[in-house]
Amino acid sequence: MMTTVKTSTLDSFDVADVSVEITPVEKAGDATKLGIKDKVAMQLDLSKFKILVAEDNSINMQIIVRMLKSTGCAIKVAENGFEAIIQYYEFQPDIVLMDIQMPDVDGLAALKAIRNQGGVAPIIAVTANVTKDEVTAYSAAGFNDVIAKPINRELLIKKISMALTAQ
Repeated sequence: MMTTVKTSTLDSFDVADVSVEITPVEKAGDATKLGIKDKVAMQLDLSKFKILVAEDNSINMQIIVRMLKSTGCAIKVAENGFEAIIQYYEFQPDIVLMDIQMPDVDGLAALKAIRNQGGVAPIIAVTANVTKDEVTAYSAAGFNDVIAKPINRELLIKKISMALTAQ
């Protein structure tokens, strides 16, 4: 007996309808036996963590927040680097997703301000500017990692998980 589940995913900026066939098994709780791709079946549980999303573009912010909601994490958003600095100390996130190009205070300046004030949580740059030289510069500035836009949900979750376990 096959069951078809219709769902929406946000693996990038495009929303696509995907049909997934799930084969019922003896132990339905064991997701690895369901025969579904890991990214559909396995949801990372980040319910113990707080994530700060610093993104000035409201559409990008909504996409990132929607990608993260299924993980159960607490999410706080900042619309520019200045807000990100303030929210970093008020919210005390376990990890920060920081856009590079933001008004008022950009992501690089916000990163430096947070690090100069003793902030140690992983900060991942989220940007469309991902040439080899730019990625090297982000790393040299103190970012823990870089996620390219448009954002791939599977890669986003993987990099967050890696950064959190590296602490």
